[in-house]
Amino acid sequence: MVLSPHTYQFLVGVFASVGSILYGYDLGVIAEVVGSSSYIDLFHPTDAETYDNLSTSNLTPDRPRYVYASC
Repeated sequence: MVLSPHTYQFLVGVFASVGSILYGYDLGVIAEVVGSSSYIDLFHPTDAETYDNLSTSNLTPDRPRYVYASC
């Protein structure tokens, strides 16, 4: 099956946009669930699991900094 370049470009654009929409929706749903009080009451997550430790306060000297090594 041979597609014209115009059709191929259109289908690639549709595929990329649908993937972006699904990623954004999934990210919003997960963030809402992890931040909900019923999730916290049921699972008792740590700070690392609820993303409470991710803020600008991580940049202060009294908190450890995370170092990412390049491969």
